[in-house]
Amino acid sequence: MADAIGANKDEIEKAVENAMKDAEKKCMCEDENRALETEEKKLAIDERRAGLKTAPAKEANVNNTEAATKKLTEEAKVAGKPPPNPAGAGGSSSK
Repeated sequence: MADAIGANKDEIEKAVENAMKDAEKKCMCEDENRALETEEKKLAIDERRAGLKTAPAKEANVNNTEAATKKLTEEAKVAGKPPPNPAGAGGSSSK
């Protein structure tokens, strides 16, 4: 059979050996890719969990910011009006 493809026994053995090495390398690369994908998925899950843990704090921060904004808006409205005159005080005081 080796004569039919024009190769001797040593050439055929070398070709088979190279093919086996290539197949082994391919399997190793595929295994490494699977391991990396698994690690990436674990990291993504950890990242999502960390995000969920900080979500209540973010919501509280939003609520605090809304309350502070409302307070500042009310203070700005009041600041735009002239202050009430205290009883018995007359004139302006400029120093």
